Amino acid sequence: MLKSIRIENFRCFEETSIEGFEKVNLITGKNNSGKTTLLEAIFYFIKGKINNAEKINLQDKELINNLFFHQDTTKQIRLSGTIDAIKGWYTLIYKGDNTNDFIVPSDDFFGESHLREVKMIGVPRNRILDKEAKSIVEVFDEAEIDGNIEFVRDAIKIIDDSIEEARTFATRSKTIYLRKVNDKSFMPIYSYGDATQKIIEFIANLVTFSKQPHSTKILLIDEIENGIHHTVQAEVWRMLMKLCKHYNIQLFATTHSSEMIKAFQSVCAEEEFTGMGGYFELGRHAKTQQIIGVKHNLDTLEYELATGDTVRGE
Repeated sequence: MLKSIRIENFRCFEETSIEGFEKVNLITGKNNSGKTTLLEAIFYFIKGKINNAEKINLQDKELINNLFFHQDTTKQIRLSGTIDAIKGWYTLIYKGDNTNDFIVPSDDFFGESHLREVKMIGVPRNRILDKEAKSIVEVFDEAEIDGNIEFVRDAIKIIDDSIEEARTFATRSKTIYLRKVNDKSFMPIYSYGDATQKIIEFIANLVTFSKQPHSTKILLIDEIENGIHHTVQAEVWRMLMKLCKHYNIQLFATTHSSEMIKAFQSVCAEEEFTGMGGYFELGRHAKTQQIIGVKHNLDTLEYELATGDTVRGE
């Protein structure tokens, strides 16, 4: 499990350390406080490289600078942190040639004995340059092949309990189809709204981790609240936490929504999930303007939410 991360010269982060990550982590902060970039830093740190660089003009120094570097390409990006009891780092260097992995680790401090896997949801693929990312249909089919599709179907019912069946069809492979109770025909998933699509994507990605032998399995979700009505947000958190606990998966999610934060806090307070949650707020230091990450005590978070003290979820 990722315990801490230190980010240097990566996008909006000049030099920031965040510690105390838990099994399920919620990250908030004002706009442009670095929430999405934190997820990307975790993604690259766990991956150990940036893939799919062939889609970028490697001679365009301004583009490379804007995509990855806080200041300029003459200063290295450095990502360091702790996974379980192992401390180490990657130094990422712009090579400036035509290799596919133009930003490479100086050393794999984990070694082959500690396998890692990470997935990202909610960030455009061309931004994180992940050529290994799969479509929602591919992930759904993997869950069905592995015998985990009931988890996905149960999750769909949180959003709409009238949906009886979800499946894909070989001749129409670009989407998932749903059928409601007492209906004979299937309708494409995009007919049901963003919430149903997002829940399927969340759960399917989680359960497809189950067959993997990796020591560290991390799911990253950007703007988790999008499309999910506040009346079902607590149920969504319960489902996510149960699956993370069952499959030993670490989850990081960002949000702008105070309702989503309240739902998270209430579920973390339940006996079944005691000690699983971590809540972090990103902001800028008043003097240095560098991004800082503060971990809040979940026992006092309910009061902070009620008074608006230091919580900047919206």
